[in-house]
Amino acid sequence: MQRDDLYREIRSDVEQINELVASLLECSKGRDTLRPAARNIIHTVERAIRITGGRQEFRRITIKHHHKGRALGWFDPNRLERVVVNLVLNACEAVDPGSGQIVITTIGNRDYLQIAVWDNGPGIPSTIQDSVFQPFVSYGKAAGNGLGLAIAKKIVEDHGGTIRLEEKNETGTLFKVIIPFAIPRQ
Repeated sequence: MQRDDLYREIRSDVEQINELVASLLECSKGRDTLRPAARNIIHTVERAIRITGGRQEFRRITIKHHHKGRALGWFDPNRLERVVVNLVLNACEAVDPGSGQIVITTIGNRDYLQIAVWDNGPGIPSTIQDSVFQPFVSYGKAAGNGLGLAIAKKIVEDHGGTIRLEEKNETGTLFKVIIPFAIPRQ
């Protein structure tokens, strides 16, 4: 059983690295093509939680998802999953591994989808808040490469949306993503 868990974790990490490298290559070539379709945001977020929550070092961190409103929308599920994974991975690395809490809230309506990812970590220092979406900006992570938020921003903008760090958060860190969520009439 332990070997199976380890195998799944290694396989998940390899898949994640493959996706990251593929995404970087596509971004560098300017051909990072979206493949939008009618998809369910709840399923996309649940897959992202399984990817991050399945890692051994994050198993004691509480990750919750709450959804309100419309769940079906027009987006690229693999790319949006990458956004959520990047935000949740950052949150997992920021919180205490024994008492960390992460809450993902999705709200959908006819026009847009909002994804909020909050954690109870120490927050992002004000000195780098304006540059967190720049490539190679990283803080407090020994193995951080500073690409996760830059990739997330590119994907969100490719969807016609916005991503921002909420600076006036009382505790922890809160990122908000808003993308158009309507299914084209054609």
